[in-house]
Amino acid sequence: DADEGVYHAIAPGELHPLSFAVRAGTDPARITPRLRSILNDIDGGALIHDAGPLDQVPDSNRIILSWATYLVALLAGIAMVLSAACLYALMSFTVAKRTRECGIRTALGARPANIISLIGRRTVLQLSAGIAIGALLCVAMFSLLGRTNGGLVKSEQWPLTVALMALVVIAVALLACVKPPLTALPIRPV
Repeated sequence: DADEGVYHAIAPGELHPLSFAVRAGTDPARITPRLRSILNDIDGGALIHDAGPLDQVPDSNRIILSWATYLVALLAGIAMVLSAACLYALMSFTVAKRTRECGIRTALGARPANIISLIGRRTVLQLSAGIAIGALLCVAMFSLLGRTNGGLVKSEQWPLTVALMALVVIAVALLACVKPPLTALPIRPV
């Protein structure tokens, strides 16, 4: 039966290997044999793996987290480029559809600032709403992460992180939305 079996207790270090550091004034290779003998006196079945300077010992958690961070940054960069391209295309389409209206408004005496605000007002409202919703979701996520997992995110770091993310999104959106309305300015009423 699947329920039958023998359960053995896990010895210390089997499931999660133990790591320790020793401050030494000499080369780690010179003191490793002495550390092995001390460890064998304490626990005959213990083994020392990856003995060496601390900056050369691989930390699997750090390696995994650094690669995950690079992957998330890459995906965020791709998403930012795609959204900037979509915003640019949307603004270009809006300007193309409103070319006649811009010409009529210019003929009636509209200033360039009026033309730009006419085209960009709706976009600015939508971007503002999106940034506000995104910032609120980030605040909720960071506060939740700060309460779980032993404080995975430090409470003093996330307000600055949310503000920086909002500024990056605003900068990318403005860069994507600047050129199309400027193409509407040289339109002549004729």
